[in-house]
Amino acid sequence: MNDKAWAEREGLVAFVGHPLIVEDRLVGVAAAFARAPIDGVALSGFASAAGEIAQCIERKRVEQVLHGSEEQIRQLQKIEAVGRLAGGLAHDFNNLLTVITGHSQLLLRRLPLGDPLCSGLDVIERTAACAARLTMQLLAFQPKTDPRPRGAGSQ
Repeated sequence: MNDKAWAEREGLVAFVGHPLIVEDRLVGVAAAFARAPIDGVALSGFASAAGEIAQCIERKRVEQVLHGSEEQIRQLQKIEAVGRLAGGLAHDFNNLLTVITGHSQLLLRRLPLGDPLCSGLDVIERTAACAARLTMQLLAFQPKTDPRPRGAGSQ
């Protein structure tokens, strides 16, 4: 069936189409069929309705963009929180490693060469060095901060 036969069967005698434009950007087309001729008042009303429809479409698009941005901000805040946690843990762990390494070095200096405890203290020191490298990897997740000093008078 062709368009003319369909229009006749439905009793349609008029068609109107209007572009949906927001800020010189086409966002859609509003179209309507009528069973009576369309006069100038009806055309004006249709054009006005098309403008409102275009604004609604744009408002919905902006809401979707904002929602996506808000979700991205939430995800970035979560990542930053994890980074701060990792950085805090790394600093605390590094403090513990400093104590372990320092005491193992002090004990190694006090023991005579060949003492059986030396090999155990060497293992402790090497293990602490490996843990320190892991700590540095954790610190890579810590958010970068502005290195400039902040004090009275600085902005």
